[in-house]
Amino acid sequence: CSGTENRDVAKTLFGLGEVHFRRDEFQEAVECLNENLRVLRKLGSDDVEMSQSVLILGNSYQELGEFDTAKHHLSEALRMMIAIHGPNHLDVALALFRLGICLCETNHYE
Repeated sequence: CSGTENRDVAKTLFGLGEVHFRRDEFQEAVECLNENLRVLRKLGSDDVEMSQSVLILGNSYQELGEFDTAKHHLSEALRMMIAIHGPNHLDVALALFRLGICLCETNHYE
């Protein structure tokens, strides 16, 4: 999942990552989404695009059982989404929900 660095490629990589996630192909999703984020960072993307990628990346790592990495990405997605939307937004609730599930799976109930 690598290619030229432009916005169309970044969107395609995100779409592929999302499809792989929905098909339970989590390792493939991780590869596409990591490449998507690399391209977005190089292009200086806005946080909205990046926050969605980081959220699905965290979800993918969670499904792979890589909970520390998942927690890192889900916390970052939550931070980004609060900065973008404020605390009372559906995207913030989704990120918080996914982070809560990850913490429960690792017996972190604080």
